[in-house]
Amino acid sequence: DLSGVSANSCMLCKVGEEMVLFRCARLYSAASFHKRVEPVVLDHFRVLEKFVSASEEEQLLKETSKYFHRKQYQYEHWDGAIRGYRETEKSRWTEESNALFERMRVIAFGEKAGVLPRVHVLDLAADGHIKPHIDSVKFCGSIIAGLSLLSDCVMRLVGPEGSFDFLLPRRSLYVMSGPVRYEYTHEILADEESVFQGLRVPRERRVSLICRLPVIPAGLAHPEVGEHTQNG
Repeated sequence: DLSGVSANSCMLCKVGEEMVLFRCARLYSAASFHKRVEPVVLDHFRVLEKFVSASEEEQLLKETSKYFHRKQYQYEHWDGAIRGYRETEKSRWTEESNALFERMRVIAFGEKAGVLPRVHVLDLAADGHIKPHIDSVKFCGSIIAGLSLLSDCVMRLVGPEGSFDFLLPRRSLYVMSGPVRYEYTHEILADEESVFQGLRVPRERRVSLICRLPVIPAGLAHPEVGEHTQNG
């Protein structure tokens, strides 16, 4: 049971005309942190637990499953950043799922933000993993938000101040922005490495739905960003 390993707070967000209360969890490996880095990392990486319900998860998976019916998991990637995956981009969703993505857009990007119209759907096999990378400015802008479906997992951030682990529970939403988006690599640990605060986090098949801001115009990109992959 991993429910007792985090320090949690709640976030009241306006969704349409309603105020919705979400559990905002800072599910990080405390042993990895020094006080001086908390404002940098924690202010720009949020995890919202139970962002989608079990029925919403089931609906999202139903809508994406037909794209993967005949596709095999791939163990080679064009830049070597990911193993054991299937992926697609999807712009057409049911009314119920569109309402969920609107909720996600408002909370992750702001009410007036224009996000990329296609959702990146990444299906990671139980024996797959995502290696350290920074999402390229060719593919997306300054904020990245992702839903984690089917499995808990551990995301590791590595940057100027060190290495930090975050627990991403099943059906949670993570939001990455600012220095964490541009200066820290992120990865999803393989099953054999999937440990959080000394507790084993079994990695099963994981489907992530990733939304992004549009690409930053030429000349305005962050100067320290390299040419890395678009996976998250």
